[in-house]
Amino acid sequence: RFRIGVNLGDVMVDGDDLLGDGVNVASRLEGLADAGGICISGTVYDQVSGKISQAFEFMGEQTLKNIEGPVRAYRIFTDRGKSETPARARALEFAPPDRPSVAILPFKSLGSDPDKDYIADGIRFGISASLVQLSGLFLVHAPVLNGYREKDVTAPSVGADLDVRYILEGAVQQAGNRVRVTVQLTDVDAKQTILAERYDRVLDDIFQLQDEVTREVISSLNIKLVTNETNRVWFGKLTSPEAQEFYYRGASHFYELNKDDNATARHLFEELYRVQPDSVVGPSYIAVSHWMDAFFDWTDPSVRSAELAATWAKKAMQYEDNNGIGHAVFGHLQLLEGKYDEALATCSKGAELRSSCPLAHGLLGLVLNYCGDAESAVKSVKEALQLEKVYPAWLIDILAAAYRDCG
Repeated sequence: RFRIGVNLGDVMVDGDDLLGDGVNVASRLEGLADAGGICISGTVYDQVSGKISQAFEFMGEQTLKNIEGPVRAYRIFTDRGKSETPARARALEFAPPDRPSVAILPFKSLGSDPDKDYIADGIRFGISASLVQLSGLFLVHAPVLNGYREKDVTAPSVGADLDVRYILEGAVQQAGNRVRVTVQLTDVDAKQTILAERYDRVLDDIFQLQDEVTREVISSLNIKLVTNETNRVWFGKLTSPEAQEFYYRGASHFYELNKDDNATARHLFEELYRVQPDSVVGPSYIAVSHWMDAFFDWTDPSVRSAELAATWAKKAMQYEDNNGIGHAVFGHLQLLEGKYDEALATCSKGAELRSSCPLAHGLLGLVLNYCGDAESAVKSVKEALQLEKVYPAWLIDILAAAYRDCG
């Protein structure tokens, strides 16, 4: 479902792009909106209050990431539930996951230096990057949870909202060269905390700390690792402190999912690869950042971005601890070249390596439909949508085509 943020403010035009605080505030308000809902700023409310029929709820003055000063926010009440047709509702009904379902909320940064917030984001995304590869776990897609960053929520409320059983929360505090991380894993159905730990480490050991948290989550949920998963999921192999810094900063930008942050993230991942070329992390994220430039038409010509995505994806696929990102990207590029059988094999491997990755399952669904297996395509795309919890247009387009071809 869509989320909309609306703000009234100054913008700057740069080619086809709109820049400035006016746009940035709207983007942050989008994260505050409910699924299928609209959130507006106080400046918009002042202009429309009493002039339209919708009711508003004041959400208080919100502190938004990278925005100076608090922003008044209002929720608009709509009849969005009435707009969904029975056919669409039936098409998007999901069976409960057959494995433990987990959502990782944005970790809180408790320090006074906002320039260090990326560490909290990086730890969360790092844990997600490990857990997304486990076939015995259903992990909600990390960027979807960004909308909860500015909200005062509880584990039970998030569990009910996302229809997941387990909620992982965390907080990070840095002091000099030391970092303290606290985590809590809640079983929403049982209404009890099943993991509560505090970790005190030096910054150089932060990836080992991250792996410890991942292991504790796996142990708490009694997840059985299958062959080769143990070798792939641990980030401890990213041993260079410089590489760790580049990963955390890069991940914080990458999951903002916009053109400028994508370019910034790629530069940081390139630096990661420069200092630690023996890690699959650099090539895989460089590949997917180029793919996003091509797929979302963020560069001109996009064909050059596609070529770069293919080069880095093939490199990522050669690593022993391959994380599947390269397979997902390269499989889609093979499809665009009309290499259907090769694309199917490559994307199938990507979805196998990335059990909870909506990108991998969505692209596999696209390839399956082109290969004439519309029913399997529907299943794969619905898996992607269930992991996303929101419905991106590109996935809905693939699902619609697959339903059409089912007859």
